[in-house]
Amino acid sequence: MSGDKALGKVLAILLYREKGMPGKSVKSVLAEETWGLEGDWHKENKERQITILPREARQGNQEGFCLKKFKENIQTTGIDFSQICPGDQIRIGETVIQVTGTLKKCYPEICSLAARKEHCSLKEQCVFGMILRSGRICIGDEVEILEDRGSGR
Repeated sequence: MSGDKALGKVLAILLYREKGMPGKSVKSVLAEETWGLEGDWHKENKERQITILPREARQGNQEGFCLKKFKENIQTTGIDFSQICPGDQIRIGETVIQVTGTLKKCYPEICSLAARKEHCSLKEQCVFGMILRSGRICIGDEVEILEDRGSGR
C-alpha cells in the first residue's frame, strides 16, 4: 500500500438472522468485540464474524454461482480490497476489524465462471474478519485500511 490512505464508504448493512435466510437491510449495527454483529448468525464463526464486499465487485459480474450466493454484511464503495491480506486491519466508523481471510473458494463443477477460468471479482474482493474494537457501523461511515502487516506491499 502506498502512503496515501484509500477511503471508502459503507453503502449497505445486511444482517442474516439464520444461515440461508434472506438478509435484512439496516441503517446501523453494533459490532461487538469477540461477538460479531448484533443480530447476525455469522457471529457463531469467530474467524468470519463479518463479511465485506465492495458494490463494484457485484457490478457487471452477475454470472458466477458464488457471487449470487455470497451474503456480505457490509457493502462498500470506493475502496479496493484486492491487495488486503489476513492480519491487516480495517476501520469502519469507530469499529476496527482484523482480516482473517480474503479468498472465496471456487466451485468449477457448479460455477460457469470458474469452469471457464474467467475473472471473478468475488475471489479478489471479499473480506472475512473478526471484530477487534467494538463500535457502531452506520451507512455512510468511512472505510479505511489501517495496516498491512508484513504482506510485502
